[in-house]
Amino acid sequence: MKKSTIVLAFLMVGTANSLFSQVNKTVDLDSDNDGISDCLEKRLEGSTMSDLFVLKGNAVSGSSGVPTNEVRLTADTNSQSGQMWSIYRINFKDSFVIRFQAYLGTKNSNGADGVACVFHNDPLGTNTTGSDGIGLGAAGIKNGLALELDTFQNSSNSKDISNDHGMIWDTDWNISSGSTVTNLTNAVDLGNIEDGLWHNIEISWDAGMRKLSYKIDNITAGSYTHSGTLNDFCQTYFNIPASSVNKLVYYGYTASTGGFSNEQKIRFNNLCADYPQFVDTDGDGIPDHLDLDSDNDGCPDAIEGDENVKLSQLNPDGSIDVTTTGTNANGFPNIVNAGGVADIGGDEGQGIGSSKDASVNACICYKQGALSGNVLNTTVGITSLGRAGGNAGSWPMVRKGGWIALEAKTKGFTPNRLTTAQKNALVPVEGMIVYDTTLDCLSVYNGTAWKCLNNQVCPDTL
Repeated sequence: MKKSTIVLAFLMVGTANSLFSQVNKTVDLDSDNDGISDCLEKRLEGSTMSDLFVLKGNAVSGSSGVPTNEVRLTADTNSQSGQMWSIYRINFKDSFVIRFQAYLGTKNSNGADGVACVFHNDPLGTNTTGSDGIGLGAAGIKNGLALELDTFQNSSNSKDISNDHGMIWDTDWNISSGSTVTNLTNAVDLGNIEDGLWHNIEISWDAGMRKLSYKIDNITAGSYTHSGTLNDFCQTYFNIPASSVNKLVYYGYTASTGGFSNEQKIRFNNLCADYPQFVDTDGDGIPDHLDLDSDNDGCPDAIEGDENVKLSQLNPDGSIDVTTTGTNANGFPNIVNAGGVADIGGDEGQGIGSSKDASVNACICYKQGALSGNVLNTTVGITSLGRAGGNAGSWPMVRKGGWIALEAKTKGFTPNRLTTAQKNALVPVEGMIVYDTTLDCLSVYNGTAWKCLNNQVCPDTL
């Protein structure tokens, strides 16, 4: 039986009650206990294929009758070539599983060429492409591995067999030179997979064992265990230096047709569970779903989410204190679930809010003074303009909604400037204000202690 070729190539230490919920469960959808789901923090919830992958060539998604969770890599037309490459990358430092479905067409004896799932670290990134036909669009891609679903026997140089088959091989293969592909596994007979059905594919990487394997409809299509270290594996096949803590590679699919053809498609049915992309907004090496300050603006994600979490409800590391308040069965802190003390949306967990936007710091109050409704006069003011008055229609009372008004055109306001030692030597009274030159802040005595005013805050939320 003639077969075509399809190639698939494919922490942060917190307190005891911080990074992982304090209940025994098989599901934890909020790994860092900030109330925001891992799926949201990985930018998967609500995403389409076009949100996650750069589509090239004849690849289509979300148009021409192709759903948004699906990509048609080739139509059933001769001389087609389609590629899709991940915008975010996959981390080989950690173990992972990728699950998807592949549709390989309906023509067996005259169908070709197959789909390739590729992991690569080619310098061209999402612009890379390989040789079609025998190469399935993957051969020639630098620093990569392919896990193939091959539906056409092209050449003995590819070590094909006549039936549809799976095999893992090195994509650094120059077909034009006549060289033979470097296979990591032998071809595995898969029978006929050009049968008009969607086939379940599972790719598994065990970082501890350095084992890469994949299955189609629960049949092992290839399994490779590297004899060296993790650093050696990543250096050998991806050209990632040992000094790189994270082992990040691009991920994607390629497919082609030639004189024979088939419609060839892939789809994801549950991105949140089945696609482990590595998202690191602030570039600190910690993935967002484990990073308690994803945008590195100094304000915890738990506060910057879209519900009403307060600083008093957090651990020192910025995670929500779940030892006190608990979690639900999915690992979300109870305070942000429906009916919780911080809940706003009446649902499970909280949204992203401004936790990925470094230009917005939710630990700083951006609220303006109240200028409508029950507006209070500003009764204290310091002016260099000589216009202070004694009634409600005068300055500073006409400046509404403030505690104190400062006014000048050419002069700055300079309170007494003292070091911390000098300040502490005073006999203070409540309301005394000095500028502390040691701490670089405006310091106010509240009757019992000096308080440094170096953050503008919103008392009703923090």
